Amino acid sequence: MFCALIGVLGATCGGAAQPAAVLIDDFEAGVGGWALNDASAERLGKASLPSIYAVSPGAPESAGKQAALMEFAAGQGTWASISRKVSGEAWLSGGCTGLALRLRGDGSRRSLNLVLRSYVKAGETTTDTSFLKEVWLTTPGWQGLYIPFSAFKTREGVPLDEERLRGVKLLQFVKTGTWEAVRFTVDDVRAEAATRVEPTPPTPEALLLDFDGLSGTSRLRHGVCLGSGWDRVLKEQTFGAQVKGALAALGRPTVRVKLSDFYLPGNLGLRSSDLHRTLSWIRSAGGEPLLCLDVPLAAKGATPETGWRDFGAFCSDLAALRKKEPGARVYEIGNEPLVSGQFRTIEAATDAYNALAAQMLLIDPEAQIGGMGFASPWDEHLDYFIRNARSLSFLSFHFYGAHAPVAGDEDLFEAACRAEARDLPHQLTPAQVRALLDARPGRRAELWITECALNSAREPNGQARDPRLQTPYAAAWVTAFSLACAGDVDRVLWFKAYGNGWGLLADDGSSTPAMQTLAQLAGALPVGAGIGLATHFGKPLFVLPAAAGPARHVIVAHAGGSSTLTLRLTGSPSPQPTRLRRVDATSTGGFVPLTPSTTQKLPLTGPGMAVMDVAAGQ
Repeated sequence: MFCALIGVLGATCGGAAQPAAVLIDDFEAGVGGWALNDASAERLGKASLPSIYAVSPGAPESAGKQAALMEFAAGQGTWASISRKVSGEAWLSGGCTGLALRLRGDGSRRSLNLVLRSYVKAGETTTDTSFLKEVWLTTPGWQGLYIPFSAFKTREGVPLDEERLRGVKLLQFVKTGTWEAVRFTVDDVRAEAATRVEPTPPTPEALLLDFDGLSGTSRLRHGVCLGSGWDRVLKEQTFGAQVKGALAALGRPTVRVKLSDFYLPGNLGLRSSDLHRTLSWIRSAGGEPLLCLDVPLAAKGATPETGWRDFGAFCSDLAALRKKEPGARVYEIGNEPLVSGQFRTIEAATDAYNALAAQMLLIDPEAQIGGMGFASPWDEHLDYFIRNARSLSFLSFHFYGAHAPVAGDEDLFEAACRAEARDLPHQLTPAQVRALLDARPGRRAELWITECALNSAREPNGQARDPRLQTPYAAAWVTAFSLACAGDVDRVLWFKAYGNGWGLLADDGSSTPAMQTLAQLAGALPVGAGIGLATHFGKPLFVLPAAAGPARHVIVAHAGGSSTLTLRLTGSPSPQPTRLRRVDATSTGGFVPLTPSTTQKLPLTGPGMAVMDVAAGQ
């Protein structure tokens, strides 16, 4: 047996004939003993790049039930750490010669540094020295590692000696410089003698999911952007009915329309009747309208700043007209205000937002107002806006998985599993934006992505350039991104409902694989569902367990070729899989019955997604 350190890590166990093992953490008591830090922690009041969570189950070889999931969001020219206090003195006293741990990587070609920080005092001076060992995360299954203390070296190559080991006070997982996001799981971290450790091979390709370990909650609701083709749903009765059916499959979705889509040529006036008919149609379809106040009406001689000032009176009149409408009146102020050139600085854009929001709330105090529909979540823009926006029901930005059609399938999918854009890895992730919002004093604001698709690349006429938007690959990407941000994002509005090769619906009104996927997620991952931590089980797979009341599900995103995924399910009461529904190139839309076994082999036939329904057994 291993002996745990209680309180300050100074106890050892065993006799002189048997070198001791000192348990650093088995995570059965959670992760409260670990500290998070990064370069922005002092400014923000908390670290935004590293995260740690207690998860279940732990490593199969462990006697306990929990492990620790550690994550580092992407960083650029910075540093971040996850640390725990330790005692090198206790390790030496117990005859320990190295560190042992169980590690499950994320299947990426990335690494991090395991660091021992030594503090040696000489007179009035204390020398702080870091001894590093690079650890790779390429293996997605559990493996046992043993690292001799002598393998830890300074950046200059000086190994850790006995004197410096005696002064070790911190064990750290560290990222420095510029890196893409990583996630890994750790269990049974301990110091011990080499004779007591036998490294284990990776676990078999079976993924263990525990429904008793669902520690998160989904907050994600899906919606759509209606786009400039709004008139089709008003003019074509059959097509309008098809779109209504699609919206109904999403529950009560938010449907975004931009005010400028209803302007007369030259932005010289508003098609008021068409706007109000469209908003009424959205409500009749069971949706909740979101009106984006994106571009001021044209005014002779107006600058961007004066145009927005005059825009306030126009929008106030619009708010007065809509005040008696049933349901919520929700407005998004702005649409890519900096990239579009409407504002030269974030300070000017924020001032315009505050002025317009104040005017509209004076007319309709119950209106929900947010913004500013930023083109992408860059730190310097969002941080300033969040700190200085006075009335904010929701923060909004746009997210596209890539911005050129050359992005490869594997890289695009891996980035989606981290809720990152493939070609903009250093913009903030939804989790980092959520941390900024949560640090904002006052009423908690929601986080909305008001335009989202796997690729923004388009022709000059607006036609989508990435054909994958209409294929089963989109089902895999949409699922992976949704699972990655379900605990942080309140709304994702997909670009767009139909038209120009983007749509959730094809031009004939039929559902695309992306639309079929969203309908599946609406049932399997509703708001309030308990969720586990999504697991990147090898490069082409992303898997998440979820439960809404008695209904339990396993959601799978798959971007690779034909293969078989083996799942082992645990929990109380015993999980009993009942049926499977896939969205891929071979699926017919129906359910496939499953044998009620806690071990399931799921056939995956190319890119797509799948939902397994799980009942409660005896």
